[in-house]
Amino acid sequence: MAGDFYGRTPLHLAVLSDQENYGYRVARLLLQGKADINVTDIQQRTPLVYACLLNRSKLVILFLQTKSIDWNIIDHEGYSILHHAASSSYTSILADIIHEMKSIGLSIDCKTELNYTPLI
Repeated sequence: MAGDFYGRTPLHLAVLSDQENYGYRVARLLLQGKADINVTDIQQRTPLVYACLLNRSKLVILFLQTKSIDWNIIDHEGYSILHHAASSSYTSILADIIHEMKSIGLSIDCKTELNYTPLI
């Protein structure tokens, strides 16, 4: 899918919208049209990462419901989705991410190249 100068796709831009409800509706339509939930921008960040960082809890839940998240995507700084959720200070989003990861048998003890864990 084509992106802007920063590699952000329409799904990224829906998350980044100042109008959260509008962004949610657009994201839902894009996902119904088979938009790639795991597409990354030039920083290797997915729409889910931005939803975590911006406290877009409705979007986080929408994305998690797709059951299509690639949990192995690491951004340009070596951080995973869980790292970003933990650093965002939005505890309900962090809880949703941890719950989803544990429900599919993933470890929450992932580390960056510098051995940073998400929960430190």
